[in-house]
Amino acid sequence: MLTVEQARLCVTGFDHNRPANFPGLGDFIGWARGIERAPNGDLLLVHSAGYWHVSFATPRVFHQETRKKWDKEGWPLDYNAPTGGRSMMTRSKDEGKTWSQPKPITDFPLDDSPVTLLNLPRQNDPLLY
Repeated sequence: MLTVEQARLCVTGFDHNRPANFPGLGDFIGWARGIERAPNGDLLLVHSAGYWHVSFATPRVFHQETRKKWDKEGWPLDYNAPTGGRSMMTRSKDEGKTWSQPKPITDFPLDDSPVTLLNLPRQNDPLLY
């Protein structure tokens, strides 16, 4: 059995295996939500990428008091992100030793909350949820 230190590795991040640039991508790459084995044996990992831990689309419309509060807390409220953040997926074909560059799996008009993977019995592909 592996220790936590042996099992822990960086798959993607702001300075490691970054997704390709897109409008709205800053330095937040996280919220890893699911890892599953595909029917062909590959490992699949899904996560979010954007400019902040909540990457709203532009233009942003906030209640004035909410905007004041979030501005005071340092939220980047004027970051250019036409569709907000995106949900991404990366793949390993060698048991997690190396990982592909993350690719977008959803790009909705406002923001993409993190998705997860779920293997269904008797299905050919993992389900994104």
